[in-house]
This record gives sequence, structure tokens and C-alpha cells, in this order.
Amino acid sequence: MLCIILLLIYLKASHNKERYYALTDLLTGIPNRRAAIEHLEKLIKKSQYGKFQTTICFIDVNNLKIVNDTFGHREGDNLLSALCRLIQPKLRSVDMLCRFAGDEFLIIFSDIGIEEAKSILNEITKCITEYNHSNNNAYEISFSYGFSEYNPDEYKSIDDLIDKADNAMYQSKVKSRQLNN
Repeated sequence: MLCIILLLIYLKASHNKERYYALTDLLTGIPNRRAAIEHLEKLIKKSQYGKFQTTICFIDVNNLKIVNDTFGHREGDNLLSALCRLIQPKLRSVDMLCRFAGDEFLIIFSDIGIEEAKSILNEITKCITEYNHSNNNAYEISFSYGFSEYNPDEYKSIDDLIDKADNAMYQSKVKSRQLNN
């Protein structure tokens, strides 16, 4: 009987470990794309049945390729990890920062609209600016971003919601490049 109990404990621990690795970005230690989609599915259901808001911010790290090419991929990895360490403390406990792909991140804001999410992102931007000024790196951390807020009449899928935030991020990136040229 003891062997069966120990086996069940082992199997449960193995399952939990596998689930952790399936839902976590190993470089940054934050949730990955799969975790983001699962979380969004839950929030969207809540949004469909009540006065619950779901807002996302799509983030694209600027110039990561240049950092990788100039200083090496390890330094690029350090940049991504530092960015996560700067963003995470500025989020509320109900929000989720996820590494979506490569140099793309998603912040999922629970039960707030775009204006409140923008306010949080302004605090994140200030924190990163302070970090850049106080750090002796040969490069600065920066990113472009775009928002979308779930509206059941507008979005047919989670992909639509993410695509809108991605498109808003791209427009932001284009405007930023035009201002800097």
C-alpha cells in the first residue's frame, strides 16, 4: 500500500513538473505563449458573461538583433531577462507577463480597460528609462507596444484580439522610426 501511495505522489509531482515546463519560458522564467493563450481563454469567458474587462499589450523589443549581432546572444538573453525583471514588479498580481515569441511579449491585464493599462505601462516605461540611465550597458532597453481590449462584438477569437494589439504595436514602431529619422 505504501508503494502505491509513493508512486501516486511521484506521478503527481512528475505531472506538475511537466506542466510547469510546458507553460514556462525557460530563459526568462515567465509564462510562455501556451500559458498566455490558456489564461486569455479563461478571461475571455469571464468577459463574455459579465462586466469583466480583458486588455492586452503586445510588446516587441527594439533592436534585439543588433544586440545579439554586436554583443552576442548571451547578452541578448540578458536583455530579455532584465526586461522581465523590470516589468514584473510593476504589474498587479492579477496581471500576467508572457514571453510570446522570440523578442515579443504579451501583458494580459485582468479587469481593466486600455486607459488603466496605459497608465501601468507608463510606469514600466519610466522604470526602464531609469534603468537605462543608471546602467553601464553599451545599449539601452526599449520596446514598442500596442493595446487591444476584448469586445465580444468585435473579436471572434483570441487570435483576433492578439492581432489587433500586434498591429497597434507595429503602427507604434513605424511612428517611432519616422520620428527618429
